[in-house]
Amino acid sequence: MKKIVSIFVFCLLSLKAFAHPHIWVYTDLALKTEGNKIIGVNVNWVFDEMYSSAFLMDADLNKDKKLDQSEAEAMQKQVMEKAVKTITPFIMLKLGGKDVYGYKLDNLKIKYDEENEQVSYNFDLKLHTPRSLEGSHKIALVDDAFYVAFEQSYEFKIPKSCSFDLIEDQDITIYDGMINPEVYQLKCK
Repeated sequence: MKKIVSIFVFCLLSLKAFAHPHIWVYTDLALKTEGNKIIGVNVNWVFDEMYSSAFLMDADLNKDKKLDQSEAEAMQKQVMEKAVKTITPFIMLKLGGKDVYGYKLDNLKIKYDEENEQVSYNFDLKLHTPRSLEGSHKIALVDDAFYVAFEQSYEFKIPKSCSFDLIEDQDITIYDGMINPEVYQLKCK
């Protein structure tokens, strides 16, 4: 189990040596609200087959080519205890025009889809302080060094009082200024 976390951390630490993404993550988000406040974001990541294969080789202790409940729980614990610092730099929240860093990762569930041979992480970002839903917001999943490429979904789950556009944000550059990442730009009434 330590091997997959070590590979993930090593890859993140040696980012500048690579010219393009080596891990693709397909992302679905859902804005979590209570009344007129944003309380967090639910994040679902589905990893590409290459990463998923390496993950399963490490996590599948009984070598049955499945991710059993006990194996999933062990990986969830390991990710939450050791690799959570490698996940949070990917998350950009700008709510009401202000950068938000006050959140914690919670409710991590790791699954393996045998048919598609892909690992998924589902977790919540819980804000320490709820923020007003009304206004303009930006949410993005970004790797500055472009080692991990996040493919954003057009199925962003938001309240009916909100609308969004998925834009290439000209205010943000990654990979030494060569790329403008996709960002969810929300407007809520």
